[in-house]
Amino acid sequence: MNFVSICAQTTEAPRVKYTSDTQTVTQCKLLVPPVGNKAPTAIELNIYGQAQEGFRAMVTQANQLLYIHGAKLRHDLEAREHTLHGGIVTVVTSDFPILNTIILSGRTIKDIDPTNDKQFKTTDAGFMIANQTLSVNKADLFNFYAINKQEDRLRNAELICNFTGKGKGLTIQGKLVTDSWNDQATGAERTVTKIQMQQMTLGPKTEAPAAPAQQVEKPQGTVVKAPA
Repeated sequence: MNFVSICAQTTEAPRVKYTSDTQTVTQCKLLVPPVGNKAPTAIELNIYGQAQEGFRAMVTQANQLLYIHGAKLRHDLEAREHTLHGGIVTVVTSDFPILNTIILSGRTIKDIDPTNDKQFKTTDAGFMIANQTLSVNKADLFNFYAINKQEDRLRNAELICNFTGKGKGLTIQGKLVTDSWNDQATGAERTVTKIQMQQMTLGPKTEAPAAPAQQVEKPQGTVVKAPA
């Protein structure tokens, strides 16, 4: 599954790009509103086929507010850019609720090492943070993370650490978010876009062909739980 329901603001008028002598795609750069203390997310929308004419008649300039339902999210690893493709686009007003929902199904690409701070850590403020990567349709890799307080009843970061590993089937639901900071060496602004996971569903357990009983799911690492 690859499903996006999101609100964004245009930052330019749509552009037509030829992908072949007879085929075109209409592209439009957007800005997704920030989530919490995050930065806005810059992203490009691509519209194909007969939907292009109606899109260009409706979306004509910068600063229009759009709701996009049912688009697909892609990630260009080399360019480090996320793009949206297709979907039903509607022009909305500022009274429309700000939506940002990403649902992806695929397989996680690594085992989480709970001793590696880049993969899992507990901060001095008591937050658990886990980072994982999801491969969707063997074509796109999406970095996602979960964060929760140690005292939370639902500890998604701990679940990611314990129950996702290389090749594990997984569906996640979350929000598209962007972190920004200034490079200490150059002072240039840097950004990274990820999916902030809110819910996850593990794929079904599988049995080895010769095994008479179902295999038991084992955690990939051990996380020390906070005291009750």
